[in-house]
Amino acid sequence: MQRTYSRKGARRSAHAVIASPERDPDPPKPRKKRKIQVEVVTESPESSRGSLQAAERPASVLGHAPRQSAGAAGRSPKQSPSRDMDTTLGSRESTLPSPASLPAKKSKDSATFDLPRPLQRTSSAGGVAKRMLRRTKTDSSIEGASGLPQADPEVGGSAPFLRKLGFSRTESIIDLTADSPSGSIRSSSPQKTGSQELSSSPSKLPRPSLASTSVRTYAGKSRSFLVALPMSNLPNGESGPADTSSQMLDDAAFEASQEEDIDTVRESYTDLRIRWGVDNSEDDPYPPTGKDGETSTLPPNMMNDLKSISELRSKGETRRFLDEMGYLFEGLDPLGAIGVRRGSAMEIATKLCDEAFARRARIGDFFSRAWDVMRAAGAGDGDKILDTVLIFFAALVSRDAVDFLELTAKPDFIGKLFRLLGTFEQGNDPLWLLSAGIGDAELKKAGIARNEKPLLTSMHRMIRKESGLFEPSETISSRLLISTALSRVPPALCNPSCIPSLLTSLDVELRHVPKRVSSYVSGLSLFPPLGPETHLDTLSLSHADNALRILDSYILGQWQDPDDDTQHDNYHFTLSERLGEELVALCIAADALTRKEDPSNLARRCLETTLRVLISLTHDNSEWCNSISSNDLLLPAVVRIIAISHSERASLLKTSGLPADKEDSVEGQAASLLDRLCLALGLFTNLVQTVEEVKNTVSQIEISPRCLGKRGCTAACRCPPRQNAISFLAGIYAQQCDSTHDLDVVVRGHMAILLGLLIHDSPGNQRLMLDALPGNSNKHKLRSLIDNAKEFTSFYADFARRVAESQNQSQDHEDTQLDDDCEQDDPTLGRGHRGTKGETVAKGVITFLETLHQRTHD
Repeated sequence: MQRTYSRKGARRSAHAVIASPERDPDPPKPRKKRKIQVEVVTESPESSRGSLQAAERPASVLGHAPRQSAGAAGRSPKQSPSRDMDTTLGSRESTLPSPASLPAKKSKDSATFDLPRPLQRTSSAGGVAKRMLRRTKTDSSIEGASGLPQADPEVGGSAPFLRKLGFSRTESIIDLTADSPSGSIRSSSPQKTGSQELSSSPSKLPRPSLASTSVRTYAGKSRSFLVALPMSNLPNGESGPADTSSQMLDDAAFEASQEEDIDTVRESYTDLRIRWGVDNSEDDPYPPTGKDGETSTLPPNMMNDLKSISELRSKGETRRFLDEMGYLFEGLDPLGAIGVRRGSAMEIATKLCDEAFARRARIGDFFSRAWDVMRAAGAGDGDKILDTVLIFFAALVSRDAVDFLELTAKPDFIGKLFRLLGTFEQGNDPLWLLSAGIGDAELKKAGIARNEKPLLTSMHRMIRKESGLFEPSETISSRLLISTALSRVPPALCNPSCIPSLLTSLDVELRHVPKRVSSYVSGLSLFPPLGPETHLDTLSLSHADNALRILDSYILGQWQDPDDDTQHDNYHFTLSERLGEELVALCIAADALTRKEDPSNLARRCLETTLRVLISLTHDNSEWCNSISSNDLLLPAVVRIIAISHSERASLLKTSGLPADKEDSVEGQAASLLDRLCLALGLFTNLVQTVEEVKNTVSQIEISPRCLGKRGCTAACRCPPRQNAISFLAGIYAQQCDSTHDLDVVVRGHMAILLGLLIHDSPGNQRLMLDALPGNSNKHKLRSLIDNAKEFTSFYADFARRVAESQNQSQDHEDTQLDDDCEQDDPTLGRGHRGTKGETVAKGVITFLETLHQRTHD
C-alpha cells in the first residue's frame, strides 16, 4: 500500500498518471473532483483506428495522452515544447483509472516531471470555492465535433485548434498544438472522429453554447450581467463550419434568453419616479421662465424648504402630524383631570404660535378638530384657563382667512364667541387684570385662584411676545382677543340674535368715556395709565374699534336677515338710549389722542371708525339725529375736525422734492386726512338734512382756520382769529375750487351740497354764505355752486349704482332679484338704498339752488 503524507502529493501523483488504452472500463470513483491539465495530441493515421475505438468506450477517460513513442520519450524535459492550454476534467462520467491499469513507477515519475509548471498554479480551487461551485451550475457550451477545423495539408502536423467538450459540468479544453511531441502524427479524419464522439452519447443532446464559455459564474443566465450571443456572432477562427442543427439551437437559445431578459429587467425606482412625475411640484406645473443662471434672492435665514400642500399630503405628512398630535387630544378627554386638560389646551396654543406648526396644522384639518375637542373638554363653559385658551385659539386661527372660514362654518363658533364677549368686562377679564398688575386678593375676588395665576401669566406672556397678534405697546385682554376674531368673521355669517352681546360689551367699554372727556375739559388727563387703581376706568381703544366695526356691518344690513323685523327694530332703538352719548365722547377723545406728541395709528383708526358708525346711524334716521345733535360737544367737534383735516392736508400737498420713502408716507397721511374730512362732512350733512335746529346752531359756532384743537377748544374754539362756521365752510369751499388735485372735485361738490342745505329756508345763512364766497355777483356765486353740485351728483349716482349692483350679485341664488323701484323702498339694502336716497337729496338741493339763482338779480 502506497503511503501518502499529504493530499497535495496524492493529487500530484494522480495528475502524473498516463492513461492506457487497455484500462478497466469500471474504474473506482474518485473521492473529489479536481482539475487535471494534460496534453492531448492528435494521433498518426496508423493509430487513428485505436483512438476511435478508445473514444467509443462509454466509460473511457478523455484527455489522457497515449503512450509516447520511443523518439519522443527519449527527449529530455528541457527539449519538450511548452504547453499553452490546459484541460479540466470534472465530468460525472469521467473517473480515474483503476490501479491495475497504472503504468510502472518509473514511467509514472518521468511523466510527472514532464508536466508543465503552470499546472500547479491552475490546480483546483480550495474547499469553500469548490463547494460553492457544486451548488451553482454554469451553463457551458458544447461545440460539435463537426466544428473542428480541417487539417492543413501543407503542414506536417494537424492545424492547431481548440476543442470544447460538453460531457461534464466543468469544461475540458484539449490543446492540440503542432509543437507537441506527437505533432508529427496526423489524424486521418478529425471531423469523423468528432461526429463519432457526439454519437457515443445519443441520449444527451449538446447544450446551446454561449459566447463566453470559459467564464465561470454562480447563477448562470439568471445573472443580469450575462449577455447571450448567437454562434453566428463568434469571431472568425474560433469555430469551424457549424452544424445546421447546432446553429439553430444556438439561435433559438439566444432569442429565448433575449425575451427572458426583457421580461425580467425592470425599471429602476428613479426612472419610474421621473416617468410618473412623483417629484414634480404641483404648484409649479410649468418650467420657470427666468433666464439661465438666474437665482432668486432669499431673505436672511430662509432655507427655501417650503413645500406645497399637495406635496405634503402625497407624502403622508398629514397622517403623521395628526398621529403626533394624538397625545394632545387624548389629554383633552372630558373625563380626565382638569389639570391635564388645561395643560393639553395650553400646549396646543403654544404650538400654534410657531409658524411652521401652524402651516402643518392647516393641511390636516387640525383647527376644526382641536376646536371640537376643546369644546368637549369644557372650554367656553366657565373655566378661566380653558376659556382663555379657547379665545386665544380663535384669534390665532383668524390670522389666515381660509382656515378661519372653515372654522366659522361650525354651528357654535360665532355664537359662543359672542356669548363670551358679553360676559367679560374690566372687572373680571383675567388678561386685563394681569395687564393692570392686580394683586392676588383682587384676583381672588374676580374668581381667579392662586394656582391659576401662573398659567394665566404664562398665557399673557405668550400672547404678548410670541403670537404676533398685537403691537408690543398694546394692552392685552380677553375682550380684545374675542373682538379681534369676530371682526374677521364674514358679516353674512353673523346672526342678528348676537347683537345684544355686542351692545353689552360696547356699552361696558365706553360707559366711562363721557366722564373722562369732562375731566379732560376741566384739565385732568384724558385716560390715566393702566394700573391697579385705574383699570376700571381705562379704555381699550383696540377693542372699541373692533366692536364698532362689527356694529357698523350690522347697521349697514350686511348680517343675516333677522327672523323678526320687529326684533331688529328693537335692537336699533336700544342703540339710541345711551350709546349716542358714548359715541360722541369717543369721537372727541380719539380726536384729542390724534394730536398728542406721539400720536398712534390706533387713535386715528378709532376716530374714523366712530365717524362711520355715526354716519350709518344718522342716515335718514330722525331719532338718532335728534339724540346726537342734542349733545353740545358734537357740532363744535365736527367743525373742528373739518378745519384741522383741511389745513393739515393742504400743508402736506404743498411739500415737494422729498425722498421716495418720505413721499409715500406723506401721500398716506394726506389720504387719511382726506378720509377724515369726507367723513366729517358726511356726518354734518346727515344732521343738517334731518334736524332743522342744526342750521341755527351752526350759525352760532365760531371757529378759527388756524385752530390746533387744544384742550381749551374742546367745547368751543378759543384760537384767534375766529369766524362764523358758515363763513368758514364757504372759505374752505373756495379753496377747493382753486385746487387742481383730482380728489378735490369730490370735496368741493360735497361742500356745495352741504352749503345748499345750510341756506335752504334760512335767509340769515344765505347772506353769510354769499358774503363769504368769492365772485363778482351773487348769480355768479350761485352758478358755481350749481355746477359743482351737479358734477358731484352725477358722480355719486354712478357710485351708488355700482355699489347696488355689487350687492345684488353677492346675494344668494334663492333671493329674489329686486328692480330699482323696490330697491328704493327696501330698508335692508344698506348702501344701495342709501345711495339712491342721497341722490334724491342732492337733486333736491340742485333744484333749490337753481330756483334761488333765478330769483337773484344782482
